Amino acid sequence: MPPKASVKRIARKPVRKTVSCGVYLCAFAAPEGLSIYFATNGPEDWHDVKHSVCRPMRVDEIFYNDCTPEQIEAASKDIRPQSTLCFLLPLTYAAWNHIPSTYLVCEKDNAIPLVAQETKIAHPEASFTVERCAASHSPALSMPDFTADVVRRAAGAKT
Repeated sequence: MPPKASVKRIARKPVRKTVSCGVYLCAFAAPEGLSIYFATNGPEDWHDVKHSVCRPMRVDEIFYNDCTPEQIEAASKDIRPQSTLCFLLPLTYAAWNHIPSTYLVCEKDNAIPLVAQETKIAHPEASFTVERCAASHSPALSMPDFTADVVRRAAGAKT
């Protein structure tokens, strides 16, 4: 959630338009006023929540289920705990409602299941350009070329 609030600060700079588009990679694209834990009825069973910190468990199954064992091992070393405030606080700015946005639906995502992604992009106020792939929650790791092409297209490049 915090990156979306930073987009608000960047996008409103008067000098020039600094944010041309948003790209959501199998992300939680919520409307303003909604928190992740409110939308999901609390922490997922793979969230280890202690002392205001959330640590993901079973990352090979949840985040990297289409990655090689080597990719999983390398990526798992970089996972850090996250403040539960990111999940508890309501979204104060929905960037997708203010700037052109692309949503990459990842059909094998176990962190945000396909039905949840489809619900987010079908929101009545949403106007996403939708791209799809058969990736896990980590398309930049398992499908880097395709993911880079999605970002380039969102930014206006012909790929």
